[in-house]
Amino acid sequence: MRGLLVTALLCVAAVSFHSCSKSNNNAGSTDSAYMKASVSGYAFSTVKPGSTSAVLLPSGGINYVNINGLDSNGKAIQITLINVTGPGSYAFGTGLVTAYYFPSGGFLGNGVAANAGTLNLTSISPDITGTFNFTTTDNTVVANGVLSVKSPN
Repeated sequence: MRGLLVTALLCVAAVSFHSCSKSNNNAGSTDSAYMKASVSGYAFSTVKPGSTSAVLLPSGGINYVNINGLDSNGKAIQITLINVTGPGSYAFGTGLVTAYYFPSGGFLGNGVAANAGTLNLTSISPDITGTFNFTTTDNTVVANGVLSVKSPN
């Protein structure tokens, strides 16, 4: 029963993360978004624009945002930012920034968590832009990552 509940929650979360668009619900536009990286030698590149879902801080920072990228082979990368107040360098696995790599099945597949690496944000408004590198718990290396997605407003 617990497995069924977890599966159902993951399915709902995956669908909601990948279907956001710009509106009054603080979701960023997907019109010109992209994410690229080298994943253990594999050239990851989003086939269609990425997506965001977010809650913003009154001070202009980001309280919570998911940035998602899905490629044509069903591989996916998800980066989550929590309490990010501006551009800067953030370490993965600290609670402020987390990442998952999904080697198959898109966001419905089994994600592997980042346990080391850095997200360097160059902007959080009007676009969230930056670079990233991380290693997952199964030693997958995600390098030379670049992302750009419209910041929710």
